[in-house]
Amino acid sequence: PYSFFGIGKFESSGKFNVEGNIMSLIYGDNFIGKTDLSGKDYVFINLFSGDANLIGAENLILPATTLSYMCYSGLFYNCTKLETAPVLSATTLANACYMSLFQECTSLNSITCLATDISAQDCTTSWVKNVASSGTFYKNPSMSSWTSGKDGIPTNWTVTNYS
Repeated sequence: PYSFFGIGKFESSGKFNVEGNIMSLIYGDNFIGKTDLSGKDYVFINLFSGDANLIGAENLILPATTLSYMCYSGLFYNCTKLETAPVLSATTLANACYMSLFQECTSLNSITCLATDISAQDCTTSWVKNVASSGTFYKNPSMSSWTSGKDGIPTNWTVTNYS
């Protein structure tokens, strides 16, 4: 199966953890040092969405510091067994880049997001809607403008500065 946009959609018949540098999916062996998704709108949209067999992503490397429109939108949408998210390295978000990123990840209880500028349109719309009712959100120490709820830091989660 393939997503409407992006590089495709991954599916598995067995439980798995995803790891490695996601940039290798678009740059092949030349992914080292790649951190720019400019012009790659929708590139990873819905890549793992709906895969109930995905149980871990904490070792997946998302090194992009320059994002593009909807680049990670829905990446883990409805991955109901996912507990820990990969580190989100970008400090400045792009329009809709994280939209629905973790929506319906009902077991997700740990997110590390290093963003300091979340002013882009719809960048975090519904990104944590219906995640676990408690967990830990690790944020950039210089970020002070997060709101709480489905578009910000999940309600009732502990907030800790990332070090």
